[in-house]
Amino acid sequence: MEPLVIQVHDRGCRYAREDNGGHSDAARRLADRFNLHKLCGVRRGYIQARFADGGSWDGETVYPTRLEAIQHSHHNEHVTAYVELTAPSMTVCEAAAVLRFHAHVRKLAPADREAKGGGLVVIPRLNVEDTERQLAALSGRLALPVALGKRE
Repeated sequence: MEPLVIQVHDRGCRYAREDNGGHSDAARRLADRFNLHKLCGVRRGYIQARFADGGSWDGETVYPTRLEAIQHSHHNEHVTAYVELTAPSMTVCEAAAVLRFHAHVRKLAPADREAKGGGLVVIPRLNVEDTERQLAALSGRLALPVALGKRE
């Protein structure tokens, strides 16, 4: 018999949950990796997160810039999210939302190892509803102007 694990979900989490109501192992791994770096005292930097499993291409390296993280992903930019270590922690719900958001925006604004700063960085909206509208506009489901983000 498997142990029962009670997980409290963040507000708005329903948009990032899988069909069974839980979160993927990729989200769990990303949250664990993010929090481990923060517990070890890392204040700034970027980590890689594969969409498939939340892991990294080269261990637990923290890169000082997004471009360096992209350049060390072994030409796998299209299946990798680059997560900035700025928040004090990351819940599993937030990790699932981060992976979901990056998976959507990579089609429109892919990471570019040749561009300054690694290419266009899409800035997500602050609340869940606006993020959902932004993703709908990115995917073409809504006819809205898409404000993409910044270049480093």
